[in-house]
Amino acid sequence: MFRNCMIALAAGLLCAAAAAQTPQRPPATDTARALQAKYDRVRDFTATFTHTYQGGVLKKTLSEGGTVEVKKPGRMRWEYSVPEKKLFVSDGRKIYSYVPADKQVIVSSVPADDQGTTGVLFLAGKGSVTRDFTVS
Repeated sequence: MFRNCMIALAAGLLCAAAAAQTPQRPPATDTARALQAKYDRVRDFTATFTHTYQGGVLKKTLSEGGTVEVKKPGRMRWEYSVPEKKLFVSDGRKIYSYVPADKQVIVSSVPADDQGTTGVLFLAGKGSVTRDFTVS
């Protein structure tokens, strides 16, 4: 009995010591605000990308890739090089889509902020971590 009490006491002390050494994480709202502040400071960036999706009747997995350039607010250039050349450019008001094989440019309006997806809002420089995500 004494041995069991000592084991329980030792286990309790170890747990308490481990808890005391574990740094407390900041509340999610603090983390979200800090992330938003970093996002707000980014004015532009360039990256390579791979876009993989399932398409067609056979649900075949397809991949495309290229480079993207973003300059907030709202200006983007997506240049696909694999498997075929395509170009999408936005000036923040209009989107210009060009596929050389089609030999035409399609012009469309940028969706209103309340109609854009979360990803599009963040790429356009209009995303808000605290507005667009919830903490549970």
